[in-house]
This record gives sequence, C-alpha cells and structure tokens, in this order.
Amino acid sequence: MTRLRTLMGLVLLAALGTIATVALAAGPPVPVTGAATAVTPTGAKLAGTVNPNGLATTVAFDYGTSTAYGTSTAAKSAGDGTAAAAVEATLTGLKPSTTYHYRLAASNSGGTAAGPDRTFTTPAAPAKPSVTSQAASAVTNSGATVGASIDPNGQQTDVVFDYGTSTAYGASTPSQSAGAGSLGVTLKATLTGLAPNTTYHYRARATNATGTTNGASRTFKTGSFTKPGVSTGTVSDLTASTATVNGKVDPNGRPTSAFVQIGQTNKYGAQTPTVSAGSGGSAVAVRVPVAGLNPVTTYHYRLVAVSDAGTVFGKDRTFKTARVPNSLTLAARPARVVYGQAATLTAALAGTGSGNVALNLFASPFPFGAPYAVFAPGIRTNASGVATTQVVPLRTTRYRGSTTVAGLTIASRTLRVTVVPRVTATLRRVRGGRVRISGVIRPRGTGAVTLRRILPNDSKLVVKSVRARPIAGTVFARYTMTLKTRPGRYLVHVKPDSRGLAAGDSAPLRIRR
Repeated sequence: MTRLRTLMGLVLLAALGTIATVALAAGPPVPVTGAATAVTPTGAKLAGTVNPNGLATTVAFDYGTSTAYGTSTAAKSAGDGTAAAAVEATLTGLKPSTTYHYRLAASNSGGTAAGPDRTFTTPAAPAKPSVTSQAASAVTNSGATVGASIDPNGQQTDVVFDYGTSTAYGASTPSQSAGAGSLGVTLKATLTGLAPNTTYHYRARATNATGTTNGASRTFKTGSFTKPGVSTGTVSDLTASTATVNGKVDPNGRPTSAFVQIGQTNKYGAQTPTVSAGSGGSAVAVRVPVAGLNPVTTYHYRLVAVSDAGTVFGKDRTFKTARVPNSLTLAARPARVVYGQAATLTAALAGTGSGNVALNLFASPFPFGAPYAVFAPGIRTNASGVATTQVVPLRTTRYRGSTTVAGLTIASRTLRVTVVPRVTATLRRVRGGRVRISGVIRPRGTGAVTLRRILPNDSKLVVKSVRARPIAGTVFARYTMTLKTRPGRYLVHVKPDSRGLAAGDSAPLRIRR
C-alpha cells in the first residue's frame, strides 16, 4: 500500500458548510548531479544531492564514456527525508586520458529520476622514464666510464648500466637513483676489470613505478696501450723521519703517475701521494718524498707506476732511517722561589734512545765562583726521556745536566733558579691613630726594608724605610715601623744586601680606617 505523508488541513467547503480532512500524496525523488573531484588517471570521486520527498529512496551513479553510460555504482540508501541529502561514490579502474559522462540516479515508490549529465576527463598516466645513452669516456685497457641522461618523468627512478661483449650484456652496475624530477639527470658508472682490445656493448636501464625503459645500446673498445716501465732507485735526503725515493718511469706515451709503497716488511702497508711522470715515450727521473718515518728503523720500499694501460711495480729495496739527535734541557718550577721553598727540576732528554738513561745534575750557588758540584748523580729518565728531582736552594743557584748517549756526551744549557727572602708582615693599631707593622725576614743579613703603598694602577709608592735587625742565634732578622693610619693596600719590600738573594715582598696588607 502506498505510503502517504498526511497533511492535515482545514478546508472550508462552502457548498457543504463542513470541514474535511484531505490527504496529499508524496512524489518521486529529486536528484542533482554534482562535480567530480579527486580525479586521477584511474579514478574519481562523484558527488550530488537527492531529495527523497518523504519516501525511502535509493541512489546510484551511472557512468561511462558516453551518455549511454553502461556502468553504475552500487545502489545505496538516501533515506526518506524531505530535504536534499548529500551522496557520493568513488570510481576506480578508469582509463587514463579519457572523458567520462556521469549522472546521479534515484528511485523510490513514487518514481525514478536522474540528475543532469556531467563529465570529467582523467589525466594521462605517469610515463615510464626516458633514457638517452651517452658515449663512453675515460676508456683504458681495462675500464671505461659510461653514462646516460635520465628523465624520471616525476616518479622515483632507479638506473643500472648493463654491459658485456654482446647485446646480451650479462653484467650490470650497482643501482643508482635518478630522483623523481621531471628534468634530465646525467648519471655515470665506472666499469673495471675489462679485457684489453675488446669491444663492449652497454646501455642504461631505468625503472619507475610505471615501467622500465632501456636506453639505446652503444659500444666502446678497450685500449691496447703499453704499460709503463718503472725502476726503483736509491734513497736520498735521509733523516730520522723523512727520505726521498728516487727512480725512473717510462710512461710509454700515456699519462702516468708514480708513488712509493713503504713499510717495515715487504708487505708495505702504506703509500705516498702520487707524483706525475708525464706522458712521454722515454724514461724520466722521479723523486717521491716520504715522511712520518720512525728513527733507526729499516724500511722496505718500491716505486709504482700507474697509467690507463695498467699498474707496474718496481723492485723491493730497503733503507734505514737515521737517529734523532739528542738534546737535554732543564726547567724549574717555580724558577723563582722564596727562601726555604722547594723547586722541582725537570730534565728532558729528547732524541733516539732517551728512555731509561742515567743523568747527572750539577749545581753552582751564588757567587758562582766554585766549580759545579754533582748533587743528583745517576737519576734515570722515564720511558719518555724525563727525570725530575726537588731542590731547596738557599741562594740563587745555577744548574746544569749532562749524560752520555751512544758514546756522545750531551749537556744542557745553564738554568738559573732565583731565591728571594721570606718576608712576614703583621699589622696592629697603636695609640695616636697610628699603626705598627712588624715582621721577620729570612735569612738574616738582608738590607733595606720599605713599606710600599699599592696604587690603583698597581704601581708602588714608598712611604717608609727602615733597616732590619738580625736576631742573635738565628737566621732571622726583624723589622718594625710605625706610621699614621692611612687606609689602603700595602706590602713590605726587602732589598737584600747579598747578591745571592733577589728582592722579595710580603703578602699585601690592608689598612682600614
């Protein structure tokens, strides 16, 4: 039985003078075809609206390459409302570069209706990569460089080069990426291990998501050049860590470079940078510098020549590096000590065989007239050639060191350690707004004592001078000075009478108001 949407109204029937109830029937659906979106080479999304007019309604999209359509999407419910409702469907399996017609069709118990015809065109499918083979370059007896220009056509593309002695190829290079651009990209690959005087076929093969494109097959022929000649010569300019290897190389008309293989056995293990031997047709002298060697060490070496015709090794030879000359240096820390303070003497023996060597250290105190006396006989260096000892000089003293290495006597230069007096200073206030500064100086017999004010620029201004008085039975001397209170920073400066001591200072004092 037809479903009715009953509209109750009051109708005035003039003839009958009564009020009657009238039922109005619902109508067929009203579909409207919308625009297609998300159009790809093989798909699209269709949309539209339909007003069910109050009856349960189903919808589907008809589509095809003409207004005959021929295909419909699966029917689905649009409800039974009385207002336009949105509907959509996704199409797949379409053909690229094709115009499609479509419309929205709707059906309910009130009838069937179709929206207006609309169209969309699928874009072209992504293309396979384009490949243009290029001529081979850097062709040698055993290798060549091949290349190609690749257009990925907007998709990630990988490229290999196939090569062999026929168009069956048989070998391929490792894959390279040409990216995903839309412009030509040049890729190259180096072929090695080829046979001399042989014709090789090659091509570039590029693959993206759409498919594979083979470039045109091209050919090159490997060379039949003569390998260079090489002769390992003697060593010159030999030191403890460097040498120059001499030799001769015949390029045989091809650009040729040379280098030296070197090591402590005939397995070598290291090589020098290359030098050019030119491209002439006769032997030329070459000199190859070698650095970073160990002293007193036997090395194996040979000269090697390289051209596009091949690599040739000269005969193995040997040489022995020289000794590193020995030297002995002394250093003191500190080099200026307060009376009674220790200084650390460091003797550093450099050169070959400097570890575990016996040293003699000598001292000559002020006034330096007496011969140097041994004070540290036979102290030994460590593995690094260093020996240390402590000294407590009571006067300024000169030091020297010496040893014998490989029958040669090695002596250091003279080292001077300066001694200054030890000065104490104590501050206390006395009557009359004055202060008294006193202290002890070691050793006794030192000379003038001055109080110096430390100015803001760190210069010193003498404000008081006194003489120190020896303290009987001791090695001390005492000083005392009294002065008016003047705020600031001060120090006590002592200039000894004896030239065996340098001038010395107390720690700074601060006088406050």
